[in-house]
Amino acid sequence: MSLITAKDGNCSLCPSLVASRTQIVEATYVGPGAWRVVLIGEAPGRVEDHLGENFIGDSGQKLRYQLAEVGIRSYILLNAIRCWPLNNRTPKKDAVENCNGWLLCDMVRIKPEVVVILGRTAASAMAPLLPQMSDLG
Repeated sequence: MSLITAKDGNCSLCPSLVASRTQIVEATYVGPGAWRVVLIGEAPGRVEDHLGENFIGDSGQKLRYQLAEVGIRSYILLNAIRCWPLNNRTPKKDAVENCNGWLLCDMVRIKPEVVVILGRTAASAMAPLLPQMSDLG
């Protein structure tokens, strides 16, 4: 898999997701630098797909509000998969596996101190990456 291809929006590993998405939704950086916290969700929703930013729909706004309420103002938002699954269905296992390389690349690049896994799909995406992440030091 090629990072250049995916960054250019030309990833075609999951034909059903290619058909439903308008773009690949990359990591969303929130706040003024020093990003040590990463939150990982399931998949972009329709609003996120349209605007190209993670966690900006209704649920995302609630999450951002709650993070601000407890003083967390700098963080990175990721998803287990980067393409909107039509009708916000739960991503299929092969889509999660196809995106795992991108998730690992993000983790290696970011080197977060705290990773918050939001839900079953995010947990299943992260499980095979944990041994590799423990080597990041």
